[in-house]
Amino acid sequence: MRFNKRPTKWLLIGGGSIIIAVLTHAFFFYEWANDRFMVGPNDGLGQMLPFKHFYMINTKKENSFIPFSLD
Repeated sequence: MRFNKRPTKWLLIGGGSIIIAVLTHAFFFYEWANDRFMVGPNDGLGQMLPFKHFYMINTKKENSFIPFSLD
């Protein structure tokens, strides 16, 4: 088995990926650091119960999907 003696290409790809990921998530890190991340009345886990209720109603009606129209 041959190993690449110059792993710089893979280190650049890995390091670049981490830098891009941090930069793209910088807004969320900033909001989290200031205690404003997902704190509204309809954010985070507050959405889970209405969605679960809506999903259970539709599955009881034997709808295997969530319709796009809320009529």
